[in-house]
Amino acid sequence: MSLAAPNDTNSVGWKNLFASFLFAKEPPPLDEKPEIKVRPQYLVDIHTHVSMKMNIWGKKFWKSHTPAHGDGFLSMWGMQVDFHRLRCGHVGVMIVPHDIPVGAMRRQFKFLSYVIRLLNRWFDKMEHEDFSNFTQINKIINLFEEQIYITNRKLGSETFVIARSFEDLMFARTQGKIVFVHAIEGSHALGRNEKPEVIFIPRKPGKHHQPVKGVMGRGYGKGKEYDRYLDNLVALKHRGVCMLTLAYLFPNEISDCVEGIAEFPKVNSFKYDRVYDPVNEEMNKGLSPLGKEVVKKMLELGMIIDLMHSTDAARRQVYELHDEWIKNHPNEPRPITFSHGGSRALHEKYHQETGVTKYSHHKYYGASSEDILAIERSGGVIGIIIERWWLTGVDTRLPEFEGWELTGIDCVIETIFDINEQTEKKDFSSLSIGTDFDGFTNTPPDLYLYEQMGNLLEKMRARLTEEQITKIFSGNALRMLELGWKTM
Repeated sequence: MSLAAPNDTNSVGWKNLFASFLFAKEPPPLDEKPEIKVRPQYLVDIHTHVSMKMNIWGKKFWKSHTPAHGDGFLSMWGMQVDFHRLRCGHVGVMIVPHDIPVGAMRRQFKFLSYVIRLLNRWFDKMEHEDFSNFTQINKIINLFEEQIYITNRKLGSETFVIARSFEDLMFARTQGKIVFVHAIEGSHALGRNEKPEVIFIPRKPGKHHQPVKGVMGRGYGKGKEYDRYLDNLVALKHRGVCMLTLAYLFPNEISDCVEGIAEFPKVNSFKYDRVYDPVNEEMNKGLSPLGKEVVKKMLELGMIIDLMHSTDAARRQVYELHDEWIKNHPNEPRPITFSHGGSRALHEKYHQETGVTKYSHHKYYGASSEDILAIERSGGVIGIIIERWWLTGVDTRLPEFEGWELTGIDCVIETIFDINEQTEKKDFSSLSIGTDFDGFTNTPPDLYLYEQMGNLLEKMRARLTEEQITKIFSGNALRMLELGWKTM
């Protein structure tokens, strides 16, 4: 099957293009029958960065790419999620977290920061670090929606649907279509109104742009300092955003954060010095006053809170606000999630087995027993990331782990059972998959493509029933969306 349309503008000259513009006709209606047949045991991936490479590298969803495993140059440049990868039929729904590259990368990544700054002078991909962040995130959403529209046009069928509500999602699935749902990773997308931690780096040659602070919040009046952030949150909800990750790779105005970059690339590629310290009070303040207002608004709106990247302090504050909501609204559940992580206890197990504890500060990325029970009570899920470091804390590229070899599939299955044992019901109802594909992670060679989900299914069937697998692959995530993603 070719995705080249009869009048594909990539293959015609400007004269033909101009003629087609002058004599343009109404495009033919899309065929309702989707081109891709989704398998009965399909995956709901609750965290996959379909739009990241579109935004950063200008990749096209309808084109074929050559993805690579690992986190080297080939994998960073390649694209794991495109039309051709989805033809395998293993995926039915994808929650797509749109994110703006964090401005602090310019200042924190040593040599790589010079490369980032050079690229940003021409392509303007980094966050502006003011309220125009909100414009940037909307541009990324627009880019993604446009590419999905173009792909359907090239196919001549409505194969892909962007759902604006849970009802839209389920209707599209009954029609056999593949569904995307918007999400946001990093609440810096709502805007910033504070001075960056060090001097701002100009983002374009000859335009020594400084973030516009203070004045961009005017007009809201005294006592309404947070209203602009909350208005932006409401606007994203109206666009169909179902989920927001409060924290990200660096502290923001809403929340602090734990380690979010694996040890090997942190030291060797990014050369990034910050080390998360779980007992440092300055690193563990949790939610800011603004952050608490954002959480309250999300609970009110019916927007799923993602606690990935958050510190224990921030997580506990969210649980308290959630419990208060449930107390006052007993018939309005609000599931909470960890969209792409693992189990802290499994990290600790491997610390003991390997005898390596020097990287223990990375374990706080994962869910603790307290987190797992809180997520279970809320009706949410923990999405298992497809990345061995964040599941086990073992990376054979580090000299301390010489001789240790772990497959990606085995790590995922071990994490499933480890998390399930820490739940109250132990019925696999708090588990899901959040691949983090195309998120610049060190994906394992046996599980870095959606085509390989069939191999994961085979291994799961050796230890789990079909009903349990359905829960993990799709049922739990759909339940969370039904309960937590409310229509305004």
